[in-house]
Amino acid sequence: MLRIIVNKFDPLGLIRGGAPENEHDNVTQKLIRCLYDNKLENVRDIFIDCYDEYGFNGRNIKEEFIYSFNKKIEDTYNLIEDWYFNKYKKRTLN
Repeated sequence: MLRIIVNKFDPLGLIRGGAPENEHDNVTQKLIRCLYDNKLENVRDIFIDCYDEYGFNGRNIKEEFIYSFNKKIEDTYNLIEDWYFNKYKKRTLN
């Protein structure tokens, strides 16, 4: 499920452009480690910093794109948070 969320985030549209499903597995692996360590607060930074891996600075967004960039990050964070607390955490507590 986490891969599906990351692929929906698709930082540069690579998946939509035909890249393989595992294109963003490096980001997915970082998220898995973060969630395993119970560091949900680091999820946003992982998404912002992943742009650096593709040669873009996720911390230096042009003013006209800041709102949509932050919304994309926040929407994706909310999906992960929902999955983490409602799916993953319930399984580990049972």
